[in-house]
Amino acid sequence: IDDDSPEIAYFPFVNLEPSPNVTAGWQLLYTGSGAATSPGQLGVGSSYHYTSLNGASLMVNWTGTGIDLIGSVSNAMYNISLDGTLASAYSADPENTILASFNDLANTNHSLLL
Repeated sequence: IDDDSPEIAYFPFVNLEPSPNVTAGWQLLYTGSGAATSPGQLGVGSSYHYTSLNGASLMVNWTGTGIDLIGSVSNAMYNISLDGTLASAYSADPENTILASFNDLANTNHSLLL
């Protein structure tokens, strides 16, 4: 699932303003064009979301038997819940881009909360 998929909900919101404010919520940027400068503008390159807001979260809903959450975290700890149950607390590891991995799940609907 790509980071800009409607299957992912970002909390408190995704900031779509041209000037990034990562302390207020999630920011959507593109590797080639940065932030959009007008509503509806398409980005150039790969998209990514980032924030420095303490307590920001995201939820992924999917159907399947596993998921790998890929990204990067620095100077932070985070919790992962799978299907409403706290799975574990994690610490930032700049060497590892897999933030969480779940396999061998029942082939049904799931939700992951970071």
